[in-house]
Amino acid sequence: MQTIMEFNSSQVNEDVWISNLGKNPSLAMLLVNGFGKLVLLHNVSYLQENLFCNEAKVLGLCGSDSQAEVYRIDPKSASTSLELPVPTWRDLKGLQPGTDLNSIVVPDQNPPVARFKNSLWIPPLVLTTVLEGNSLDPAVLIPALSLKFQEFDKSSSSVKACTILRPVLEYLWAISKKLVPATISAVEGSSDAIEWSSRQHFAYICAPSLVSLPPPFPVPPAPGTAIPSSPFRLMTDELRKIREANEKQMLNESQLNDTKKESSGWDKLPDMIQNMILRK
Repeated sequence: MQTIMEFNSSQVNEDVWISNLGKNPSLAMLLVNGFGKLVLLHNVSYLQENLFCNEAKVLGLCGSDSQAEVYRIDPKSASTSLELPVPTWRDLKGLQPGTDLNSIVVPDQNPPVARFKNSLWIPPLVLTTVLEGNSLDPAVLIPALSLKFQEFDKSSSSVKACTILRPVLEYLWAISKKLVPATISAVEGSSDAIEWSSRQHFAYICAPSLVSLPPPFPVPPAPGTAIPSSPFRLMTDELRKIREANEKQMLNESQLNDTKKESSGWDKLPDMIQNMILRK
């Protein structure tokens, strides 16, 4: 938690910003898009130029499951440092759900000063709270995150979320006042980005869901319940059906020939008559 928030220091330049991301892939971040809206990106990673990637780029996923879109982020605009006066921590921390953010104002004298960047790296505690809230409205997120921070602090004797994660609430307030410039970002559709997205989905979305659930305990089927067959069993059953059908057809033809012979009366003729007919 502490390490991730240190990545947001105003003293971190673009090169260090990229270096931190390269050493810690799959981080989550908040930023403002070109429409002034808050955006949450997860699994943000830095792709260096190589044989399969013709240029270095920062990519992140927006959304969940297999529908998440790939976004390319401009590191220069994302790492631009900001310094803004903000409301007191007491007011931000005490904001109640449904309260208008306009009720919180910056003090006229000696206001607190927040220092962060256009984008904000967030730890898992913030990420899960935002996802659970199912909203990117700062007025909804600030009280929800404040409550989560206070709950965390009650169970932690060393790490204090309300101290370390204070910039998150200040960043959200600044967004609500449209004080945070947009970070240049756009949907990326290049082949290397799509390949990267597939790897991220498998490693962090698909694979965990597959291994998180243990295989069901085998329960004997109830009497009369059909047992699902394996592919080999199905193949064997099909071959057996074909063999039985062939045998049935041969049996029918044999019975038909026997019927024709019986109906002709040949076996009822005396041997002398049969020999006379055969000589002819």
